[in-house]
Amino acid sequence: MSLIEKIFETNVINLSIVIFILVSVVGNALTESLSARRETVLLNLTEADKKATEAEEKLRLAKADFETAKNKAIELKEQNKKQAENEKTKLLTITDNEIQGLKKKKQEILELAYSQQKKELIAKIANAALRIVKQRCKFDSNTGEKIANFYLKLWTAS
Repeated sequence: MSLIEKIFETNVINLSIVIFILVSVVGNALTESLSARRETVLLNLTEADKKATEAEEKLRLAKADFETAKNKAIELKEQNKKQAENEKTKLLTITDNEIQGLKKKKQEILELAYSQQKKELIAKIANAALRIVKQRCKFDSNTGEKIANFYLKLWTAS
């Protein structure tokens, strides 16, 4: 073998040893690095799934709370509407009662005024009749008054 062949053979052997060492050392390190990266990615995916599940649960709870609040708002609205209707009915009833009371008082006042006017008219008629009787009969003041009072009492009593 020639020297070049021997050098070439030695270089090939040395190169093989270096490649073997590199593959052994770097390959193990690369495998470990890839394995660690794979574990990290799997952990991140697991954590992302967990967070997604938690977010979905929170969303479901928020939707349930929203529906509950919505139903409560509808219920309160209906209650307020019923309460307003009841209050309206109550106020209308009170107003009607007050109107009836005022009409009754008005009628009583009118009847009282009519009665007073009637009494005043009777008194005026009686006084006028008394004056006429005095003038025609020429009674003294005591006799005429007694007769007039007698008839006045009879007339007002009936």
